[in-house]
Amino acid sequence: MAARLYDPNQAQGNYENRRKACRRPHKLDDPELNAWVKRLFLQCCWSPEQIQYRLLHENGGYSISYATIYRAIHARLGEKRQAEGCATVAKHLRGMRR
Repeated sequence: MAARLYDPNQAQGNYENRRKACRRPHKLDDPELNAWVKRLFLQCCWSPEQIQYRLLHENGGYSISYATIYRAIHARLGEKRQAEGCATVAKHLRGMRR
């Protein structure tokens, strides 16, 4: 049997795959939930608190905190050009971290 040589690129790839597999996925990585939150936030101009409580009452399978929604806002969930017509969204986006 031939000895296998160490390949740092393969080791790095294995590490990254294992790390992704052992962590819990982000809640807003679910495309259905992400689209639902975007629609309510950008089109309906709902606050993250309103979205959180609506989600608890309507969709029993999902629960998400308003803090998670705020983090998504700060990570550019919404785009400024889409938010120009809604004062609430504009207010949230104005204070975004860079």
